[in-house]
Amino acid sequence: MTKKQEKYLEEYLKRTEKYFNNVTKEELLKDFKMFKKYTLNRQIITSIKKVSSNGMNREIKICVIKKYKTYDNQYLYGLNSLSLLAVAAGFDLNKDNYNIKVKGCGMDMIFHVLYEIRCAANNLGIDIPNGSNLSDYHRM
Repeated sequence: MTKKQEKYLEEYLKRTEKYFNNVTKEELLKDFKMFKKYTLNRQIITSIKKVSSNGMNREIKICVIKKYKTYDNQYLYGLNSLSLLAVAAGFDLNKDNYNIKVKGCGMDMIFHVLYEIRCAANNLGIDIPNGSNLSDYHRM
């Protein structure tokens, strides 16, 4: 990891301290690497949970479908939130429900959040190619 990438990682870790306790560099890097896998495998699920009355603010939930193997070799599916990565990319959260708070209008705000997470991953040397299924998410 280069010095520039280390600097970005430190900045991202500092942003996460507001909402999450004891996030390590290794955990954050692992989550960014998993985001690449989720993006390429089209496992991202999104939902707009709330829109303000003036339409300028939104609360968004972004999750991924994960497959878990149980002790008896059965599979369960669950949703894991990508809120940690959104905070690292510069977004705020609603502390009550950990929805991602996004300000603005006139564009696809879900794509905006996913694009910013992708840019943050690229800053860390985790290369997610342009146009790699970011607009191919599933809405709930």
